[in-house]
Amino acid sequence: MKQSKQLSDLKGVGPQSITYLRQLGITSVEELLQYYPRKYEDYSNLQTVATIKPGPVSLRGTFKQVSGRYIRRNMHITEAIFSDETGSVRVTW
Repeated sequence: MKQSKQLSDLKGVGPQSITYLRQLGITSVEELLQYYPRKYEDYSNLQTVATIKPGPVSLRGTFKQVSGRYIRRNMHITEAIFSDETGSVRVTW
């Protein structure tokens, strides 16, 4: 495949994808191959329940007592107890 090939020649890339890629400034296969995300979130640093602080964290453990409910305007709230060997914490999403 030539890197100067047009994006529309790629299998699975339709008009909607081309519009999105053009908004990112990507107009050729070469530019697509050289495009790197400018930020990412690293979830490889696992923490324990005993050491977590507010903000994004990565945990390994089990969920217990999971329940869900609907509140106004069909918004669904899920609550659970998350546990590992150091303790438990209530999580909501």
